Amino acid sequence: MDVLDHLLEAPGVYWGTGDGIESGKFVGRVEVRPLLNAASLHYEAFGDSGLQHVEHALVTRTLTGLSILSVIDTRRESMTFAEAEPGVFRLQSGPDMRIVIEHSEARCLCYAWWWARPGEDVVERSRLVARLHKQF
Repeated sequence: MDVLDHLLEAPGVYWGTGDGIESGKFVGRVEVRPLLNAASLHYEAFGDSGLQHVEHALVTRTLTGLSILSVIDTRRESMTFAEAEPGVFRLQSGPDMRIVIEHSEARCLCYAWWWARPGEDVVERSRLVARLHKQF
């Protein structure tokens, strides 16, 4: 089973905690909705000062494999990521950015952002580990 199969198998609302060198500690919520042969993800992260990240993503199959179309609150344009290896999606054009989605166990979703600042190596900047709270 690939990432999309896992998302389609357990749609619903996931809640969890996260941390990272960019995000700091936060509480996160991901709503996973099935859409035909794709999954829609609405992700929100809340830190000490309130809402700190909003993302809408569409995980879908293409002729070449899985892809993610992501729109986030801190960028003016959408970003397209292609699956380079299971669960690891790389930005198709632009700087080296990655979204990593893992299903370490049933009804658990790990969602991480990786990128590099100029002159640095790509590292994980933020990771949410969430469990299914309410299934649709």
